[in-house]
Amino acid sequence: MQAILIYLLTIFLSLTGFFGSRQSTTEPLPSVEVGQGALVGGEQVVLREGPGGAYAPVKTLAKGEEVQVIGEQNGWYQVQTRTHESGWVAGWLLTGTLMGSSVSHRPREVLGYYVDDLRQTGYDSLAANDQWTAVAPWAYMLDGEGNLQGKTPAKVLDLAGSRGKQTLALIHNYQDTKFDGAMATTLLSNPEARGQAVENIYQMLLRWGYSGVNIDFENVPHQQKDNLNAFMQELADRLQPEGLLVTMSIPAKTDKTANANWIGAYDYRTLGRIVDGLQLMTYDEHYRDGSPGPIASIGWVEEVITYALKHVPRNKLYLGIALYGYDWEEVAPGEWTGQAITQRQAKTLAETKNVPVNWDAVHKVPHFSYTDLGNRHVVYFEDRYSLSHKLYLVNKYDLAGIALWRLGFEDPAVWSIIGRSLRP
Repeated sequence: MQAILIYLLTIFLSLTGFFGSRQSTTEPLPSVEVGQGALVGGEQVVLREGPGGAYAPVKTLAKGEEVQVIGEQNGWYQVQTRTHESGWVAGWLLTGTLMGSSVSHRPREVLGYYVDDLRQTGYDSLAANDQWTAVAPWAYMLDGEGNLQGKTPAKVLDLAGSRGKQTLALIHNYQDTKFDGAMATTLLSNPEARGQAVENIYQMLLRWGYSGVNIDFENVPHQQKDNLNAFMQELADRLQPEGLLVTMSIPAKTDKTANANWIGAYDYRTLGRIVDGLQLMTYDEHYRDGSPGPIASIGWVEEVITYALKHVPRNKLYLGIALYGYDWEEVAPGEWTGQAITQRQAKTLAETKNVPVNWDAVHKVPHFSYTDLGNRHVVYFEDRYSLSHKLYLVNKYDLAGIALWRLGFEDPAVWSIIGRSLRP
């Protein structure tokens, strides 16, 4: 009797995906790839919160149910159902018969933001990988009189040119450790200064052979909305007839936050009509000077996308992808201060502190906490698994591509996921 019970228990655990792998000499593992679809092959398969049988169940999947594969780890596959639940299934429980993806897989653009400073350079990322299609060097500041200041990263332009990639000169209003709203107001409210800025940008693009421009004006007062629209129209009128691209990085909006102070000046509908591409800055949902939380929870990101699509053609929208996180320290009860941390640093920190990295099954992001010198720390960051959920949304909503902030911060494994998930 005991032997029969053990046998039945073994069969039950196998069918529910309790074991992490299946040893079989007669039935090979299926050819399942990230970014593709698959069918559930076992009866009553349990979808789990993590890649292993010890993780809590999410739901039970029926045989033949269609899922989208968005990640893989040690023979377990991270999948998303048609009703948007996600979790992990042992590989042998997915059939080897791949179906066509349920979302569009036309070629996507991959823009990388490049910053060259003493802390981190993105050049090694550009040189080591070829999945990127364009680079936007953070190189130039535009002052209130329309003058450009900055240093051109010639080696980046040379590398991009040698590979046939696009180059976008990123022009910002950042000075003295902040985005200067007053300086932006001085520029935008003066038609002569705007005209000077447009001509200076045009001449600089020609001199260095850029493909176009990426405007990253932040903290623009909402009263400057019409002037910001006018500046972008004037810039487009000068550059686009010459075959130069006009793109813009814009703060993320939802229906609830469309008129908030930091983002009220950005008229999605008008800007979407003017420019060639809009990069949604879908990160810093929780920011350095605020309380701990996801950098870009999947629900918030999808809200931003659906709001943007009400106003902007999908072939002009690029989803901003964070390659970083924040380490928040509680310096007083309920008072937090954060420090930016790269994907690589986050993983190393968790290992050094000997603490587990937890997965938020609702927000689809990793996080962990630790104590240092008596103070509590909470770390939220983005990794290859949270990335896979964002890339699924890019395909689901048929967006133009992604924009990575910033090159050099990433776990190298993200490049293979990008290559598989965004290929045609």
